[in-house]
Amino acid sequence: MLLLDAERRWAVPVVRSLGRHGVRVLCASTERLAAASASRFSAGRVRCPPADHPDFAGWLDRTIDARGTGMVLGLAEPTLFRLLDLRDRIGGRAVLPYPDRAAFEAVADKAVSTELAREAGLAVPFTVAPRTVDEGLRLLRGFRYPCVVKPRTSSGARGFTVLHGPDEAHRYAAVHAEHGPALIQEMILDGTAVGVSFLYDGEGRRRATFAHRRLREFPATGGNCTLAESISPPEVA
Repeated sequence: MLLLDAERRWAVPVVRSLGRHGVRVLCASTERLAAASASRFSAGRVRCPPADHPDFAGWLDRTIDARGTGMVLGLAEPTLFRLLDLRDRIGGRAVLPYPDRAAFEAVADKAVSTELAREAGLAVPFTVAPRTVDEGLRLLRGFRYPCVVKPRTSSGARGFTVLHGPDEAHRYAAVHAEHGPALIQEMILDGTAVGVSFLYDGEGRRRATFAHRRLREFPATGGNCTLAESISPPEVA
């Protein structure tokens, strides 16, 4: 298996888990030093261009052919989108364990996924998805504070911003300018933050469930999780 994004911190447990199950993992990273590459479960390491670089597709072709890679796994959202673009090019030489691009885009777009959750009867925070900066600024004049601003497509809390009053509305425009269209969302101030992850196979059957509780975030008012613990799947699963 070829594992991309080996410089990401979550690549380490991926390599460990696959290695313990007897999978030979070749770690690829855009950086010279990558923690996953140093794992004893890593079968080797290679440098690769960023997923958005013009040389990425050619590099991937050569690596698959030279290393006999049976599967390619990406961990970061930009890498996943690039791999989906190259699915036909990779063809039968390597497996990409992902759904089609339309399904992935529906999950990656927070406005779409929030609406799908609402339609499925799940409780979701009150959310609006302005199409322009002017529309967002107009909606913020009547919004309840504090509220959350987050890009429709991003991960790792990039662009995540908490607004505490109308005088901070200009920060919405800054998020929109840097990350594209952004959601404005009700902020949930009480309760415990938990995350639940599911693994489904190609037939739509759930094969694994994982849950975690957030113990620390940055900033402390809500953002990227910096400390968490695994827990038994909660009722929300």
